[in-house]
This record gives sequence, structure tokens and C-alpha cells, in this order.
Amino acid sequence: MESETGALRVAGSPPLTKIKDPKLPKGTRIVEEEGSPARSTSVTRRVFNASGKLLYENVWYSSYRGERRIVRIGTKKVAKKAGAKATAKPGAGGAEKPAADPAAAADAISSPTPA
Repeated sequence: MESETGALRVAGSPPLTKIKDPKLPKGTRIVEEEGSPARSTSVTRRVFNASGKLLYENVWYSSYRGERRIVRIGTKKVAKKAGAKATAKPGAGGAEKPAADPAAAADAISSPTPA
């Protein structure tokens, strides 16, 4: 008798649960749980007689469900600060660039990247 174990194969991506979070700024995604993909494997058993002739062969399959990937998604609207727009000064000859919002720039840098 001999047994052979098949490789553990990925059979699908992790099931995804999205949770809308009104406390997070819109567009922000935070992964709460990474989850794991569905997997499958097999085992083959062969039985031989004394002279080495194959009497029979059995194959068993096992499948494992993936664990959920949980992602929180921000829905909070980001309020623009009053006075963030710059206006053209009289006699300056053209419009100025809008003033940069340092808080928004800091949020963009520190926000997690989408998963």
C-alpha cells in the first residue's frame, strides 16, 4: 500500500465583507481582517498485491472554506475649510493658485492605500 498527498491548492479568493464606516473619511479603506483563500487538496491510496500488481486505487478530496476578509470603507464627507479658495487680487494681472490645504495633504499621505 502507498499513499500520496496532493499539494494544497488555492481554490478561490477570500470571501469579502465590506463595512461602511461613517467615522472614516470617504475613500479610506482599512483592512480589519486579512482573511484566507479557500483551499483544496487530495490524497491517493494505492493497494498492491504481493507481486506488485495494483489491486485498487482510491482518491479522497478535501476542501476548506476561506476565512472572511473584512474591510472598513469610509463614508464621511470631508468638509472643505472656509477661505481655502484664493481670489484674484485687483490689479495683480491674473488669478492666483488656490491655497494648499496642509491638513488635506497630511490626510492623503497618512491614509492607508486601498486594498
